This record gives sequence, C-alpha cells and structure tokens, in this order.
Amino acid sequence: MKSQNHNTSDVPLDRSVLDELRELFGPSGKESVRQIIDAYLRGEEVYLKRMREARSTGDRDELKNAVHSLGGSAGTLGAEVVLRLCRELQGVLERDGWLEAWDEREAELLKAVSDARAAFKEYRREL
Repeated sequence: MKSQNHNTSDVPLDRSVLDELRELFGPSGKESVRQIIDAYLRGEEVYLKRMREARSTGDRDELKNAVHSLGGSAGTLGAEVVLRLCRELQGVLERDGWLEAWDEREAELLKAVSDARAAFKEYRREL
C-alpha cells in the first residue's frame, strides 16, 4: 500500500518512514520492520511507565528524560505528532509551574501515543 502525503500535524504515523526502512533492508525488510515496530512498542511502555513514576514523585529531570526518549524513538519511526508533543512538553518542563502544565497536557500526549500505537500495529498487520 503506497502511503499518501498528509499534513503530519494530524496523522499519527508517516508510513513513508517505515516504507523506506523496509526497502532499505531489502529481502528481509518486512521482518526487520516488524521487529523494529515491536521494539518501539516495548520501549514505549517503558517510557510511559517512567513518566508515570516521575510524575508521581515530582521528578522533573526523569520526566524530561522519559519524554525526550519517547519523542526520539517515535520521531525516528515517523510518529510525528508524538515527536511534536514531546518537544513541546520538554519546553513546558523547563518552566516554573511545570507540574500543573504537565497535568494539563498529559492527556493530549497519551492520546497521540495511543493513536500512533494503533497506526504502528495496523502497519505491522499489513506487512
């Protein structure tokens, strides 16, 4: 299935990134991309857990690190909405009042992560 050009501000996954990876790996492309998606999904759970724990203890540095890690992984694989929100939240976490600001934006990030997760799983099923 050929990916379509969309505004990345509203599409949870830029499928062309995974398409390019699949082509790069040649004959083993499908299996390699499946493994990459699986690794991302496992890592995503770890980052979300770290975020929850950091929020509950008020550990701003750990929260920033977890957000940065999630954003980097997501962005590398084409989850541009997650990447954008992570970048925005990293900025929020640098300011006074970060805890309240985090609480106001966390649901937005979690929705984007959920949407990206569904898109990754759909892409994986189509391989």
